Amino acid sequence: MSAESSIEVEKQPSSRLGEGGVFWRVLRAHWDMKGATRAMLATEPSEARLLALIILAGLIYFTGQTATLILSGAEELQARVGAEFVSGVLMRGLAFYGVAALTGLIARAFGGAASWRETRTAVFWAALASSPVVFAATLGAGALTGSAELALAAEMAGQAFFGYAFCVAVAQANKFRTAWGVFGVTAAVLAVMFGGLSLLFGGPV
Repeated sequence: MSAESSIEVEKQPSSRLGEGGVFWRVLRAHWDMKGATRAMLATEPSEARLLALIILAGLIYFTGQTATLILSGAEELQARVGAEFVSGVLMRGLAFYGVAALTGLIARAFGGAASWRETRTAVFWAALASSPVVFAATLGAGALTGSAELALAAEMAGQAFFGYAFCVAVAQANKFRTAWGVFGVTAAVLAVMFGGLSLLFGGPV
């Protein structure tokens, strides 16, 4: 096999859940987020595959929320599960497209090198890579309903891991030296956003 054909083979995205596939990349992300992100970006996923990634992340999130509802013995379970599907898969997926667009604008303002598709890849990949931890944290929060403090700590642990995955993925896509700059800008944007909402509604959000 020639060198050119070898390069072409390496660039072809792997859709199988085997070595080099999404399943192993998600596992790898928990100890090597940078490497797993670079591997995902190297596949140059199509828009259809990006949509599949964010839908899969949403389904994992939805499964965790549904399990929590069942564990808590929630009333009107069928209606609430339906509402969770709409918010956790459909609306959450649309929201991530908005987050990716905003992230791309801010990253470019700070000299980011990522294309719009690479930015979507980074953001969607962060959502999927962190979904097992978010799932476990959601179940933990549901099982710890007797202690509000522990339930809140479990939820915050899941969100913290997503924040870490997001900052690392965006930094890798934009070829920033570290993820700390992304973290700082993200924190500033969230502070301004929640501060504005607090002023708008006359109290903490």
